[in-house]
Amino acid sequence: MRMVVLGPKGTYSEKAATAYMPKAKIIFKKTIDDIFNDLEESDLAVVPVQNTLSGYIDESLTHIREERYQILDTFSHEVRYGLVGTGPAKSAKKLYANLHAYRQCYQTLIALGLNCEVIFTQSNGETLEKMQKNTDTNVIGIIANHSLEGFSVLEENIQGSDNSTLFAVLKKVAKE
Repeated sequence: MRMVVLGPKGTYSEKAATAYMPKAKIIFKKTIDDIFNDLEESDLAVVPVQNTLSGYIDESLTHIREERYQILDTFSHEVRYGLVGTGPAKSAKKLYANLHAYRQCYQTLIALGLNCEVIFTQSNGETLEKMQKNTDTNVIGIIANHSLEGFSVLEENIQGSDNSTLFAVLKKVAKE
């Protein structure tokens, strides 16, 4: 069974999908839109639909409402984030973050007193890609996978307490 999730490898979507169906073949997509646009009738998808701290995941809910998908199951998965970077957080010029991750970590970011430009990304995978491409300045980012080559872990567990995401397991319904 193929299971389509938000990538790249190491995301909470992958962790949730493999916890739900350990033997599934995981297919990674760059965005939630890509998951729905490329989902075949024989595939399942695992998509985030709501987070306890940042609320609903509009991208997922829009597709579920507008398209023909059957929700087979829902389940919660704990989410933890770290702040990683190429140098000290206080001297960073840019912070890359997915909007949902940013909301989940906002109180800690305020407490750290960061003063840098925030650049929002479509996914945690895109956050990592943009950080890897930006070599001209000290950058920091909010990411789920704390062990990334080339970046130092500056702060761990920067999300608010009791942070979890509700995931939906979906199947595309054949058009009549």
